[in-house]
Amino acid sequence: MTTNKDTPKDPYQIFTDQKVELKSFSDALLSLKKSEAIVEFYIGDQSATMQYDDFSVPENSSIYGKIIDVLDSFVLLQCMYLEGDGSLAVGNNVFINTSEIKAMTVLDTKGSLKDIFLSSRDAKAVRRILNQN
Repeated sequence: MTTNKDTPKDPYQIFTDQKVELKSFSDALLSLKKSEAIVEFYIGDQSATMQYDDFSVPENSSIYGKIIDVLDSFVLLQCMYLEGDGSLAVGNNVFINTSEIKAMTVLDTKGSLKDIFLSSRDAKAVRRILNQN
């Protein structure tokens, strides 16, 4: 087997001039634990489906909470939920398999995961808006 001396040892140097340090997902989760951020997880489930005459629209469900710990491939989350009167409650702790997480974000003023799920019908509007900027 021959190697080219010009081939970078780090494959990510192909895409950048800087040395890239890759982090594991558990490192990212641990940093969120340290910051005590409230996170939103989407694991692929729907909470309801809006039925119309011609089509149906699934509503994605999210899990909100604070990371308590990261254990191997699981994250222990102190979940947040709404009481019957609409008040926010905490206390349900749950283990989530990190390989099941489809998307996650920090719950802040920049939106939520609901904002990232667009329909393929939205592509034309997105292109139009991008072209205006």
